[in-house]
Amino acid sequence: GLDNCPNDHFFCRQVGPTWMAPSPPSRWSLYSPVQVDKAFLSSSPSYVYPAKFVIDDDIDTFAATRKREGNWISLQLSQATYVQYVQLYNRVDLEGSWPAQLGTFEVFVGSAPGDTSSSSAVLCGAAEYHYLWNFIRQSHHSGHPMDKKSEVDK
Repeated sequence: GLDNCPNDHFFCRQVGPTWMAPSPPSRWSLYSPVQVDKAFLSSSPSYVYPAKFVIDDDIDTFAATRKREGNWISLQLSQATYVQYVQLYNRVDLEGSWPAQLGTFEVFVGSAPGDTSSSSAVLCGAAEYHYLWNFIRQSHHSGHPMDKKSEVDK
């Protein structure tokens, strides 16, 4: 039986078939999505990429801002909302050819859309895009850049 298996092993080999403990649940499955009331963009290149696509739960749609410094996307949550983590996905179309589109970003809690500098704005996390890292990775994958999925814990 399994009585001889050490407690700190995930699997034990028996005489006969191999027994393996079930995989733990994904850490994301342990959390419930928060209710987002509204999304805002600092700018929009056209009506084709509206802010509502940020919160539609469909990774085949996307929102976009105009190409410039200081862009932001802001989400309005209910006042008494606890946020454990923020999960961002880059564009998934075109075989992942858009790794720089998400770029370097920061996650703030603030009192108004785009609030990053008031006394109530709190920086919760950040992620950076590294061109060299993506260039090296894509050279090992038939010349296609990898999609960038970023997770920022709050």
